[in-house]
Amino acid sequence: MQALSRALQDCGGEAPLAKKLGVPIEVLSGWLRGHEVVPPDMYLRARHLAAVRRR
Repeated sequence: MQALSRALQDCGGEAPLAKKLGVPIEVLSGWLRGHEVVPPDMYLRARHLAAVRRR
């Protein structure tokens, strides 16, 4: 969840992050609120997004 939160902050909100991850905003919202489990591939993509912005 921490990787997703960092990526959310770095991307500037839910809509931009959903677009970068290639998922509907409703799916992303479910992950952020803990209603759905983040798939491993999306977790890795979010981690990568957050890491790229921190370099």
